[in-house]
Amino acid sequence: MQVTNKLLERLQALAYVDLSDNEKEKMRQSLEEILNFANKVSSFDVSLEEPFSVHDKPNILRQDEPHKNDVAQKLLAQSANAQDGFFIVPKIIE
Repeated sequence: MQVTNKLLERLQALAYVDLSDNEKEKMRQSLEEILNFANKVSSFDVSLEEPFSVHDKPNILRQDEPHKNDVAQKLLAQSANAQDGFFIVPKIIE
């Protein structure tokens, strides 16, 4: 795939980088190599291949069960500066 100047400038703007002419040429070559490799990989016919995994078992997930958690109350109880369920901290922005 051909990387045009327009595409390169758009990518440069999206990445918020400034490239010299030499860097642009190196970037263009790198992008073309990456895109050519991606095109080559996508051209492989894998329709006859079986999907594979590290193991043949499906994910075993536990059921989500709601439960009460009083960690926040315990932490607030240990604080010297707590009020109405919140920590009181010094004002730092005016």
